[in-house]
Formats: sequence, structure tokens, C-alpha cells
Amino acid sequence: MNKIRLLLVAAMMLPFFDQAETQAVEVADIFGPEMILQRDIPVPIWGSAQPGEIVTVEFAGQNKTATADSAGRWSVDLQAMQASDALRTLTVKGDGESVAIENVRVGEVWLVLSHGIDKQFSCEGPVPRPDARIRPFGDSRNIDSPTPQVKTGDNRQWGPSRHASFDLLTIPFVNRISDATGVPVGIVRVEVGGLDATIPVEGFAAISELKDIAQRVETWYPTNPRGKAAYMQWYAAMQHWRAVIEKKMATGESIRPAQPPLVPGPELGDPAQPTVVYNRQIHPLVPFAFRGAIHLQEESSQGDPSCTTDLRYTAKMRALVAGLRAVFRRPDMPVAFSQRGTPSIYHGHTVGGKENRENISELNFNAWHGHRDRQRRVLSTDGVGIIVTADVENYEGAIGERFARWALAEAYGRDGASSGPIYKSHRVEGDQVIIQFDHADGGLMTAHYPKIGQPLVEQPAGRVRFFAVAGEDRIFHRAYGKVKGDTVVLSSPKVARPIAVRYACHFDPRGMNLYNRAGLPASPFCSDDWPMANFDTTVEQYKEKSIDELVARLGYPTMLHSHAAAKALATKDEATLLPLIKRLLMDTHHDLRCGGVRTLGYLYWYGLVPRSYYGQEPQAITPEISTALNWIAHMATRERDMHVLRCSAEAFGLIGAEDDHIASVVKLLAVDSDPLVRTAALRLCKYRFKTYEHNHSLAHAVLAEHPHGDRTSLALAGTIINHARLNGPTDIEAIASYLEKVGPGQGGPVMPSLGDTLRRVYLPDGKRKALDDPRVMSGLLHLYSIGYRNYFLYGIWRWVTVEDHRPAIEAEIVRLEKEIERLEREKPENWQDLSGRYSAAVEGLREVLSK
Repeated sequence: MNKIRLLLVAAMMLPFFDQAETQAVEVADIFGPEMILQRDIPVPIWGSAQPGEIVTVEFAGQNKTATADSAGRWSVDLQAMQASDALRTLTVKGDGESVAIENVRVGEVWLVLSHGIDKQFSCEGPVPRPDARIRPFGDSRNIDSPTPQVKTGDNRQWGPSRHASFDLLTIPFVNRISDATGVPVGIVRVEVGGLDATIPVEGFAAISELKDIAQRVETWYPTNPRGKAAYMQWYAAMQHWRAVIEKKMATGESIRPAQPPLVPGPELGDPAQPTVVYNRQIHPLVPFAFRGAIHLQEESSQGDPSCTTDLRYTAKMRALVAGLRAVFRRPDMPVAFSQRGTPSIYHGHTVGGKENRENISELNFNAWHGHRDRQRRVLSTDGVGIIVTADVENYEGAIGERFARWALAEAYGRDGASSGPIYKSHRVEGDQVIIQFDHADGGLMTAHYPKIGQPLVEQPAGRVRFFAVAGEDRIFHRAYGKVKGDTVVLSSPKVARPIAVRYACHFDPRGMNLYNRAGLPASPFCSDDWPMANFDTTVEQYKEKSIDELVARLGYPTMLHSHAAAKALATKDEATLLPLIKRLLMDTHHDLRCGGVRTLGYLYWYGLVPRSYYGQEPQAITPEISTALNWIAHMATRERDMHVLRCSAEAFGLIGAEDDHIASVVKLLAVDSDPLVRTAALRLCKYRFKTYEHNHSLAHAVLAEHPHGDRTSLALAGTIINHARLNGPTDIEAIASYLEKVGPGQGGPVMPSLGDTLRRVYLPDGKRKALDDPRVMSGLLHLYSIGYRNYFLYGIWRWVTVEDHRPAIEAEIVRLEKEIERLEREKPENWQDLSGRYSAAVEGLREVLSK
């Protein structure tokens, strides 16, 4: 333990002392071959050398010199340059030594911060433009450090493999910027962690209500008065501890469990400490010249509900913006971040939630809508944008496109909307609320996505969803209204004098339908700052209410009230509830139908359903359960409202029943046209269906229906296919047919499971792998041709006798080369995308033949 603490002391002190050893001239890690430098603003170049060494930097006719300081650090600023496609060399010379960074261009460079981005392992997204470059930067496994890091000498090439380096967020963004500006575009992609850890100390110091955090961080470094005092205090305590230990050693006393005083600094092994991720991941980039920064906030990383309940979140996001602008010397640096959609780590059954998770109810039904509103309030800072994501199910391709639209409007001054409608104000006239919005570009409209990845479709009636109003009692009721020009006009028959309004204040707000005419969604918002209700407390309060009162609350516009009412209702007498539920399921209003399904799910969840998903036999079918399930099945086969269908699939899962009739209904839901319905049904199959025949049948239904579009349902479908152990001639033909149907931008998440399935499936003779089937090989070559070179095909060729397929592979290479020539000659729509895919495929297939 003592050695560890002494090593920590050395690590903390090292950056602040002179480097005694001799070192060659080096350039910061971010500089490398094929890189792009930012146009139109001064460009810092920096690195290390021997103390006192004169360093010369030459690029594009400029010649700048600097002298390395006592720590061996040097830096110069190149004058602002115009964009250029010319491939030039950036040369850094020291005393008899030099570093040459070749093929450097000048254009646009953006910083992308994300807690993990889905890699472009598949053909889901478009192929990046040939002149686009990306540099993944930082350590993806160990992302925190107690001290700011400076990294020089590891000058890697930017974008050596476009398919391996780009990802589902970056490609649409970089392509859109490239097409619009006509200049080379580069991306530096950095994996970051929690918000506190990503903010530099300069950011905390810039926001008055966060100065306590800045002061705490300052005590970690002995280069400022506060830190020096903390280290002196620690040193005195260390001296005292040493004297005590020496005395005990002299007298032979036991020194256990005595430990040395803690060194000032963040707690080891805790990547949530302030600034520690910034220190390792971002500080080595400072002060590189970027046009701007975008921050993708992933849901899967936010398992801790504290991220959604931090009341200082708005201030911390402003601190991140201020910190980035300070360290990169860009006071007006454009910064945009994504608004959190649905937290996928907890995206379980919205009928009842996985109740074996502690605090899941409070997290699901309360924290997220308040958190989204705190994100919206960050927009009071100039030059900051928010990208709403809830309506596209965190689909990073669409999110990247929205980031690009914001960048083109805000950073480049191009025509076009940068944001969806943002709540501005509201006024009350009688019992009506009239809401005004910023960014109501071209007017407001109601619209929806019929399927993720398809164009937005306007709903001409203009009736808005997910609005609620409250009076002085602070109880929100569903509000009915319509779009009128640039405003929304609402009222509720239950609120005579409204004073507050909310929009899309749901745990999962997909289905929200307010957009501007530019096709961008309105941000969820709360006009009030009232404390959020607690779900469990609300359930207990509702248990005292009558059945009629609870039924009325089933149609409330927030999941909190509707779910709480359903859960409270399910505690009532079952004999009374079953006829009521049947009536609700037949009601004309979809909210009441959803409420009836939720109540039924809770009713059987309470008393009959095992609490564990795995390792349990299917629930026995009692006459009561059979009757209830038949009601849902009857409704589900005729229902068209996606929210009711989704609740139906989830209710099947909560009740836990599995028989042929239910399986047939679930199969219909699993291939429904709506991704929310598919997701719910496939989750049910994954967690509940144990019967091989049912899963096997479902796997074939998924393959036959070809449900491309949303990654969540495809990933679940892949799990079902894999678990179903497809292993016969019919299975092989179904998979082969599926592979041949896949087009660019389709089918990605199901592919790894198909690859695993193919590697273990044998043909009828029991000797040859399914991969040797000619039609399967035809499907694989088709995937290769559209850019599917990684992940799915990783390892495939180990299981294939390549020589047996050499003629087919060679023929595919010839075909693709001819297609490339045709595309470059005719230049049809999207020719660059297809040409890029085909070129990569030719390269990959030649590698296969050479091995």
C-alpha cells in the first residue's frame, strides 16, 4: 500500500517538474499522416524537445520557431489558412532532428465526444467520402487519470481504414459537412465518461454555482496556492505518520492497520471524479484547432439514476461548454449535445418494469423527463445546440444527420433550420393555453415516422399529443389542442384556470408528434419547476381512491399517473376487475385500452408471475389467465394503435404465459411494421419463451418478414435466431435468402447472430458447414459488395475452404470492378457511396484470396 501511494505522489508531481533526461524533438500525438488542419483560424502546433532547444515548424510556406521551456515543452501558432486539397508536409525540426507529417490538408475539423459509439462494423450507415478523415483518440479501456496528460511522439495516421474507423454517428455528420462545404473534413473522436469527469477545471471555475467543485480540484495540484496548501498539509501529516511508524518499529509494536495519509487528488479507480476523464482523453488534444464540438450522450452508460436527478446538471453542461471553449482558446466555439432519449439499459417492460431492480420505478417514471428539461435549459448559452433524439429511438445515423444540420446552420451560416421547436413562453386566455416556440421554422406541424429510417409523414389534422396542463393544485391533466401557425393552443376540460404546461414528460416519449416544417422535433419541456412526484408514493396514495377515480387516471398523459393508477387498480378485487378490464380493452380511446392492458399485466404480475426471467418454466395457464390472454390476443389481432399493441406484447410477457395461440399472436407482433411493437414482442420472446418450437418458428418469421430499420428489434431478433439453433436445410435456405435481401443501411445488428448460426449449421450430409452452401456464399459475397467487411465476416473465412469458392470470389471481383467503372462514368445518385462500398469489397476479397 505504501509503495502504491508513493507511486501516486510521483505521478501527481511529475507533470510539474523539469524533465531531466535528454529527448528528441516530438510532436503531439494528434498530429499524423493524412490529417486535416482547421481553416480560417490560427492553428497551434506543439510538442516536446530538450529544454532550451529551438524548434522550427514549416507548413504551407509558413516558418515558425519556438524555444522549448524548462520542461521541454514548445508551441507555435500557424497563421489562419484557406482550405486546400493539396497534400503537403508538416515538418518539425530540432537540433539535427526532424519529424515529417505527410499528406496534410486544410479544411474543417470537428471534435466528437461520446460514451461509446456503435462502430461501422456493418453496412448500416453510408460510406464516408473518400477525402474524409477520422482519428479515434484516447484510451477506450482506461479513460481516467488523476493528472492532465500530455502525449507526444505517437503520430498515427488519420483514417487508415475508413470502414474500421468511422461509426454510425460520424459518417452521416462528416458526409453532410463535406458535401455542403466542399472542403476536406476531419473528425477527432474521443470516448468520454460521466459529465463531471469530462469537464475541465476551467469549466467548473467559470460557473459560479460550481466553484466548490473547482476549488476541490485545485487542491489536487501543487501549482496553485490552494493546491500548495493542501500538499503542505498532507506533507506535514505524512511526516507525523512517519514519525509514529518509526517509533512503533523501534519498540517492536504492530503498525497494522495504520496507513499513510491520503495524497490530495481524486479517488483512485473512480472514473466519475471531476476532471479525471478530461485529463486523459481530452487534455492531450489541447489546444488543437477545432471548428466545433458535438457531444453524444449515450443512454446505456447511464445505469446510475444520479445522472438524471442531478439538480446542477444544467450548470454542469454550461461548465462543459465553457471549459471546452477555454482550453481550446475559442470563446465562440460552437458546441451541441444530444438530448437523452430512452435509457436503453432500463428499456424493459413499460407495463410494470423489472421490479427486481432497486429504484427502477422512480427512475423510469420520474427522473428522465425532468432531466431532459434540464438539458433544454442549457440553451440559454449562446452558440449551443441541442439535438432531440427520442423520436428516432437513439438511431445514431439520424442523430448524426441532425448534428450536421445544426452545424451547417449555426457554425457555417447556411440556410436551414438548426433545431426543432423550443419552448419560449405561454399565455393563458380563459381556459386555453397558447404556447409560443423558438425555432418554429416555417410553422409548426404534427407528424410521425411510420418506420425508423423512413421519411417523416405529416399528420394533417394537426392534433398534438403528450401535452398536459395543471392548475393551482399542480395536478396535470391531458390537454387537447391543435397547431395554429407558430403556436399550439391547448385546453383541458378538467382545468378551468391552467397555470403550467408540459410536453412529452414521459420516461419513453416516442410517439411525440410536434415538429417544425423543417422536419425537426420539438424538445420535451416543463414550464414549471415543481418537484417531481414519486412513483411508489403515488401508487400508495392511489390505493385509497375508488375504482372510478383510478380508471379516470388511466388516461393521464404521463406514465407516472397512468402506471401508478394501473398498479393501484390491480390491488382491487379480481372478480370486480376482470369485467372492468374487458370493457377497457374495448374502449374507443387508446389511452384507456393501454390502461386496461397495464392493469391486467399488473394484476397477474402481483400474484402469479415468477420474478425471474431466466431459469423459470413457463407459467401455468389457469382458466382466468387463459381468458385474459384471449382478450388481449383478440384485441391485438385487430388493433392498429402502436401504443396499445406495445402494451399488449409487454402484458404477455408479464403474465408469462406460453401456448400455441399466444405464440401465434406474439409472432404477428414481432414482425409488426412499427419498431416499438416489434421491440416489445421480441423482448417477450427473449425473456419468456422457453419452447424451442415457438422460438424456432419465430426466427423463421423474422427472417421471412425482413424487418430492417431499427437496430433494437434487429438485435433482439438476432438473439432469438441464435438461440433457436437453426440447423436444417430449410433454415439454411431462409438465412441465405435473408442475406441476399439485405441492402445498404439495413440489417446490421442481426448479422453477428446470423454469423454465429452459420458457423455451427451443417448440411444434411453432416460433414460440410452451411458456409459451404453455394447460396449462402452468394449471400456473403453480396454483403461484402455493399461494404459489410467487418465483425460479421470476421472469422468467417476460417470456416470456409476458400479454394472451393475461388471462381465465385474472382467473378465477384470482376463484377464489382465493372460496377465501379460504370458508377464513376455515369455518376448516378449516391454513386460515391456505392463506389466506396465496392472498392472496399474488392480490396477485402483480394485479401481473402491472397491468404
